[in-house]
Amino acid sequence: RDGRFATQVWVAASGQGRVMVTVDGSLDGLWEAAGYGDSGWQRGQLGAGYDSSKGNAARRLFSPLIGAGLDVQAAMFEEQSSCYLRVPFNLASAAGVLRLDLRMQYDDGFVAYLNGVEVARSNVPAGVPAWNSLASSNRSDEAALSFENFALSVPAGVLLDGANVLAVHGMNSAVAKKETNFVMVPELEAMIALLPYDGLVTAIDDPDQRQADDDPDGD
Repeated sequence: RDGRFATQVWVAASGQGRVMVTVDGSLDGLWEAAGYGDSGWQRGQLGAGYDSSKGNAARRLFSPLIGAGLDVQAAMFEEQSSCYLRVPFNLASAAGVLRLDLRMQYDDGFVAYLNGVEVARSNVPAGVPAWNSLASSNRSDEAALSFENFALSVPAGVLLDGANVLAVHGMNSAVAKKETNFVMVPELEAMIALLPYDGLVTAIDDPDQRQADDDPDGD
């Protein structure tokens, strides 16, 4: 923060979210929207996923990323390829956003939405994903453990004063025993203009309207 701009974390990696591993397409086109009712979804601390790797804890690389309440192993491992995540956040004002960045830890692919509008995707096929879509390829664990940054271009009017939601459709590349892990951990950060500078500068063109102290040095 330098007096003109401020960085705000709208969604923290340790924030609260809700997940659903669906078994059909009944939520298609609905679950991404800000006003969708997700009270029946699994609730907990970010991130969401599972790690069923065998052996000692050191082999379960994703376990430290999965928050309390958002382990989806029972519903997803060897059963489904996709998982839906919703993370609500509130804005006192949606104005003045200069830059918006989504950072993701993910395995294997995802599509992200703000209030129902797609804003980012990675390692997924083209087109609108289905409830059982697969990621395009298997992603290495090493890559998934690091945050990847996505600079977002958000159309005017998408962000709202008050309640908003970041929704993420995470996908594995297969439904099989070899898919021993899955994870999605989002962070959303904004750079905000603190002052409306254009409104602070007023030119006085008519000399008759100037006050004596408007130009103290007489130039």
